[in-house]
Amino acid sequence: MTSSSATARPGRCAITPRCRGSRWAASRADLTAKADFIVSAVTASQAVAVAQACAPAVKKGAWFLDFNSASPGAKRRAAELIDGNGGRYVEGAVMTSIPPYRIKVPLLLGGAGAEELAPLLVALGFDAKVASRNWASPRPSRCAAA
Repeated sequence: MTSSSATARPGRCAITPRCRGSRWAASRADLTAKADFIVSAVTASQAVAVAQACAPAVKKGAWFLDFNSASPGAKRRAAELIDGNGGRYVEGAVMTSIPPYRIKVPLLLGGAGAEELAPLLVALGFDAKVASRNWASPRPSRCAAA
C-alpha cells in the first residue's frame, strides 16, 4: 500500500498498514503529554527548541531520546528542560550510517537513565549500548573514538 493508494480516514494514519490504530494528535502538547517514549531527531540547531516545546507537557517518567550532534551546552540545556519537567533525557549517538543497519544501527547512550533505557531499546530490536551515565563527560559520540 502506498500513500497514493491509501484511503484516509479522519484521525487515522493512511500511509502504511503497520500504523493501523494510530491516531493523529490534536497538538504537539497533546502528543507529548500522552507519549511514554519521545525521539528527537533534529538538526543540532533545533535540539533545545524541541526540548523547550516538549518540556511543559512531557509526561512524568517519559523517555526523551535525543539524536543529534548538538554541543554539550545545548545537550545540558535540553536535559535540564526535560528532566526538570519530570521526563527522562537520554542522549543517543548513532555510530554509523543507518541504511545498511536500519533499526540495528549501533547506538551509544548517555545520561542518568541510559542504563535503564538500553535494555528497553534492545528488546525493541535496537543495538543500544551505554557509553556513560553522565552524558556531558564524556559524550557518547566521543567514546567511540577512544
